[in-house]
Amino acid sequence: MWFGRGFVVALAVLLGLRAGVAFAQTSFETTITSPAIPTDPRPRTAVPTEIRGSQDFPLQSATGVASGAASSAGNGSAATIVLPSTTRDSLRSGRGRGSGGARPGSGFDPILPDRSGARRAGAQQDGDLTPNIAPPPQDGIITVGEPQGLLDGEDPTKVDGRAPEDIAAFNAPPAGYDPAAFDLEISPALDRRPGQLFRFEPYQAIGIRIGSFVLFPQVETALAHTNNVFSSPRGRSDTALEVAPGLRLVSNWKVHALELNASGRTSFHRNFTTENERSYQLDARGRLDITRRTNIEGLARRAVSQESRSGANSTLSAGQNRTDIVTDTLALTGNHRFNRLSLQLRGAVQQINYAPAEVNIAAPPAPPVFARVDERDYRTRDLGLRTSWEFKPTLTVFADLRLRQRIYDRLQGGVNRDSSGKQWRAGVSFGTSGAYLRGEISAGYGNRRPDQRSLAPIDAFLFDANLAWRMNALTSLLFTANTDFTETTLAGASAGLTRTAGISVRHSFRRNLIGTVGINHSRVSYQGAGVSEATTTASAGLEYSINRTVQLFGSYNHSVFNSNQPGSDYRGDDIRIGMRLRR
Repeated sequence: MWFGRGFVVALAVLLGLRAGVAFAQTSFETTITSPAIPTDPRPRTAVPTEIRGSQDFPLQSATGVASGAASSAGNGSAATIVLPSTTRDSLRSGRGRGSGGARPGSGFDPILPDRSGARRAGAQQDGDLTPNIAPPPQDGIITVGEPQGLLDGEDPTKVDGRAPEDIAAFNAPPAGYDPAAFDLEISPALDRRPGQLFRFEPYQAIGIRIGSFVLFPQVETALAHTNNVFSSPRGRSDTALEVAPGLRLVSNWKVHALELNASGRTSFHRNFTTENERSYQLDARGRLDITRRTNIEGLARRAVSQESRSGANSTLSAGQNRTDIVTDTLALTGNHRFNRLSLQLRGAVQQINYAPAEVNIAAPPAPPVFARVDERDYRTRDLGLRTSWEFKPTLTVFADLRLRQRIYDRLQGGVNRDSSGKQWRAGVSFGTSGAYLRGEISAGYGNRRPDQRSLAPIDAFLFDANLAWRMNALTSLLFTANTDFTETTLAGASAGLTRTAGISVRHSFRRNLIGTVGINHSRVSYQGAGVSEATTTASAGLEYSINRTVQLFGSYNHSVFNSNQPGSDYRGDDIRIGMRLRR
């Protein structure tokens, strides 16, 4: 009996152990990666994610860990990381630590590089109740992969043995292309990508795919009210309906690039129809990638706007329609990169045409006598050379030389206002693709030499900046500055020296509620005429995103204009409330 009972117990124990071993073997996932599948050499674009509370740094998702492992494996190798089912479920549902997880359809990707440029996986954050301990490797994960060698008969001189990240770092432009964020810019100082980092939004436009292009449509309607519609010392109030449509078509190619833009703005004033705006802009930008390190960029643009009533250059009288200004631009830029040294040669031609204006040619107190005057049209020629040295993708020093020439079609009151000048600048660039800091800052010297000897030359210190800083996941800052020589029609003045500086702060109160405040100051001094003007504008705005397509907004601007000419100072307040639709 005891033998039979013992045999039964032993048999049960053996069966239980075998079942346990079988269960243990089937409770883990086994992934075998073939070395025949190469890794994607293109770097993944980092997209900021929203983090609440006291979390100042982004979190890392399973996708980021896998991509980082694949990058570190080297060219032609592979790596696989399998997370537990609970972690995968939390990533799918968007429930991460804190509220930094991405929600379905939110447009956020919880992958973001660290401030040092390295990717981090779930760093310890303030307020975490449990220590951040990485899970140990699990049994059953098999990684197979060896860098592939040369094939029989393959030329070794045509094989690039560098790591994928090194290949991407020295490409011009960098490898990878995002049609929603990458913009072609002819002038580096006017690059729009720092502004894109500053204007972080809860939803990114996804566009409409048309073959190998992506179309981004947008329309904005607003109700605007101002208490000084004429920008004059005697303010008059008015209300207007504004409509601003826009279309942007961008290519989605691995090499070369093409971007087409069409935008416009029209307004319908209730009381003073002379202030209605009828402006638009059409431009086409293209980039031809000759080699990995050489490309050519081109720009063709037509812009139509209306002349402002404020300022010493204005020739408009009360009740007179604002003059149209048509600006045609053609520009060409060549870029070449040797290694860390880059060279850029650019040239541009512009034609500025003013519509004939009705000007009072009678001297007070005689009755006004109006005559059609068309003597302000001129063209510009610009030639620039820029050389830069890159210490790393987020730190580059550069020097820039710009030659400028202005040629008027006609004499202004018998005065030749043609001129030429030079501008030298040296500065530091922080790149255009960083997740925390983008843009550049520079300083230098410039001059303007009129051809008419009776007009005085101008020499000035130059300071320019276009910097965006993502302070944390909720707040960003934008700093802009510019120094330039502007044209003038004032008697005895050779040109106007314009200095502009502004700072703006953008903060996310909630995920889809973002506010912006800023202040901007501009000063113009007209050399030889003794006229000086200054404009200070303080602004505040609020944006509420209902979903990816619909956004409500409101803004308030307070402007203060001061001039050393008597009877020219004024104040103005503008309020706009509207809706923006986009795809």
